[in-house]
Amino acid sequence: MPEELVEVAEDSARGGFFLFVGNALSAIALAIASIAIARLLGPESYGLYNVCLAAPAFFLLFTGFGVDPAVTRYSAKLRSEGRTREAASMLKSSILFKLLTASIMFIVCFALADDFAATVLNRPGIGDLVRLSSTVIVFQTVFSTTGSAFMGLDEMPDSALTMIIQSVTKAVASPLLVLLGLGVAGALTGNTLGYAVATVLALLILFLRHYRDLGGAAESSSLSTDLKIMLRYGFPVYLSALLTSLLPSYQAIVLAQFVSNTEIGNLGVAMTLSIAMSLATSPTGILFATFSKVDPKSADAKDLFRLSIKYTSLLIIPAATAMIVLSKDLVLFIHGGSYSLAPLFLSIYVLSYFYVGLGSMSLSNFMSGVGETRAVVTASLINLVAFIPLAPILTHLYGVSGVLAAGLICTFLSLVYLLARAKRSFGLPLGLKDSLRIYLASAIAAVPVLLLLQFSPFQGLVNLILGGSIFFLSYLTGAPVLGAINASDIRNVELMLEKQKLLSSVLRPIIAYERKLLSMLAKM
Repeated sequence: MPEELVEVAEDSARGGFFLFVGNALSAIALAIASIAIARLLGPESYGLYNVCLAAPAFFLLFTGFGVDPAVTRYSAKLRSEGRTREAASMLKSSILFKLLTASIMFIVCFALADDFAATVLNRPGIGDLVRLSSTVIVFQTVFSTTGSAFMGLDEMPDSALTMIIQSVTKAVASPLLVLLGLGVAGALTGNTLGYAVATVLALLILFLRHYRDLGGAAESSSLSTDLKIMLRYGFPVYLSALLTSLLPSYQAIVLAQFVSNTEIGNLGVAMTLSIAMSLATSPTGILFATFSKVDPKSADAKDLFRLSIKYTSLLIIPAATAMIVLSKDLVLFIHGGSYSLAPLFLSIYVLSYFYVGLGSMSLSNFMSGVGETRAVVTASLINLVAFIPLAPILTHLYGVSGVLAAGLICTFLSLVYLLARAKRSFGLPLGLKDSLRIYLASAIAAVPVLLLLQFSPFQGLVNLILGGSIFFLSYLTGAPVLGAINASDIRNVELMLEKQKLLSSVLRPIIAYERKLLSMLAKM
């Protein structure tokens, strides 16, 4: 790996590590909160809780207009060019703009709560709950912008801290308020409190520390000038994000029309458990800033793109495979037997993570990072246009399983477009041979686990421990044997982790095991 690429990779590894830690601890706290809420409320009320959250989620779509990705890009770019006061001005303008748009959307959601509940959610009589849930809009909007700012400033520890505060506050407040007898209203209030506390802390850190370090905004700076620059870059990205974000909102509306609260509650449990997969993919978010730093047509960019697919696949594909195989015991152990539909929903949803071997996570980050935002918008449009007619048809026929299948089909169509565009414009290598080896290693590792589950007299935790251990060891053994991991990969990982002592020490036994196997294979 070239020295320049190693330097970029080290920065990415550092940022990715803190992003991972923040997401890991945050995900654990959120999972605890969701599990507690789901157990306390039961499938019916937990489904209603998820239905109520669909309202603010919909109005949140119209608060950003591309400011968040622009903050990340220009904070990184302007700082690297020594234009720190311009970067400070961008930060200030972004917060003010997001606060204004969020306040407007909160007022609209609050005023239309009854009509939205009756017509869109097909749940007349829950207008008060929708109004209560709308209070999160302002806090969640500003919180997302502070996270984008921290990423552009390479301050991942602060991003991690505020994510943890948000999730821990919710994990404490929501179950406590439910136990106090507030039911769904208590769970919604706890959700808002989590974002409120974290947002205040994030703003204090951002302006009292980083804004001052940048020197503050220049006197010649103006809100209109900053917004013009940010929106010129970010609005196409926003259109893509809007099209993508419309999918879960539209999906929630379709589900509200065709399925019961109980089925929605089971889907909510499945989504909670899928947080583990989101955790595994969280470090890939740093790729956006990483790809912004390289020439898109250079050999380094091609190497970085190929390796990003391979290394994300090495982690995510086996994790998705293990989750599917162990889904029944996972739901049983965490949520008990009340959510009997959740294992099926979880398995179908997790299939989407298998697209990572085709570049699903690297492609959008690459195209956005190098400024090819129109391609990202077009891909999102393809996804949405296909999903709009397909989702209600399949949901009407197959319920929740149908809407999840529609998502898989439409995501694949948009991925095919991005692959073709990236190949034509930049000649990016896909590395399908590497991905196929990883798919095969994961599939083989699943075989002994399936045999165990077939004959095991146990359920829940025991199967999770035994099955997870067998899968992990089988995959680590099979990956180098099948060529999914080679000596060059080991060296690259060690170079990227050279300055990450904690992470390096955790992974050292695994790296040593892989190196030993590769050494034995080389002698055969």
